[in-house]
Amino acid sequence: MKNLSDTRGTHGGILFFHCFIRLFGVRHGCRFVWFVTFFYTLFDFRARRMITPYLEARFPGKKTFFHRWKLYTHQGQALIMIHYPRSLTTPATVWQEAIDHLDSHPGQGIIILCSHFGPWQLAMQNLPELGRKVRIMERFDLNSGVDKKIAAGEKPESIPVDGFMGGLLDALDALRNGEIVCIMGDRGGGEMPCSFFGKPFCFPTTPYYLAARAGCPLFPLFCIADIPSGELKYEYSTPIFIAEPVGRRMTDRDFIGGLQSYISVLEEMVRLHPYDFFHFKDIE
Repeated sequence: MKNLSDTRGTHGGILFFHCFIRLFGVRHGCRFVWFVTFFYTLFDFRARRMITPYLEARFPGKKTFFHRWKLYTHQGQALIMIHYPRSLTTPATVWQEAIDHLDSHPGQGIIILCSHFGPWQLAMQNLPELGRKVRIMERFDLNSGVDKKIAAGEKPESIPVDGFMGGLLDALDALRNGEIVCIMGDRGGGEMPCSFFGKPFCFPTTPYYLAARAGCPLFPLFCIADIPSGELKYEYSTPIFIAEPVGRRMTDRDFIGGLQSYISVLEEMVRLHPYDFFHFKDIE
């Protein structure tokens, strides 16, 4: 079955919004998204099924119609932002912790742990400032309108997760060569059930396996676009370190501490920005 993003954000719809925005501007385009997403909220039953577990966890006991409509709207606005990044102002921020680590470990890479949160693709714009080659572990996007790399000034090199061994060997080589590898922390392969807002959700273990094998830290990164002020904000979290066990094979229990650290940060971000977390998941 195709991913939800493969059947949303069609070329015709994106062309319409390009024309609309050229005529009326980005902010009016973001306002118009409310009308479009109203119909998705009413009639997109697959998206409703996939987003309901997250909304019920984040808003327990509440009816989900308005929350679903607002979340769809924020997602549509985020899609506009990745096509028009110059409409946002970015405060001068320096990711000093990541810079210090790279400076003190010249032969070691780092993992940027991204999430489907806000216009997260924009986070890749500033990564070249860290002074290392940037690569992204990704599934090929069938829908170029929602391409993960569409907003990146210098498009990072891909590591296909549907390739040999899920791209693990290529990612390990990159990290051991001192490169930066971006990987999603909220969805992906090798998933392990964890508690998220008191509900069982599955999170990938691949980032933590790579961190342990490469001996490098994970840096969670979040991207938030404030539409009214036109400001793009980056939220940097403290690095997560995973120790590789000695004398035995790694198991999921070795990743629990790091995974819980990421989930704690993600929960805090979701409390502050509940409509910017796009966790669409098919219910088995």
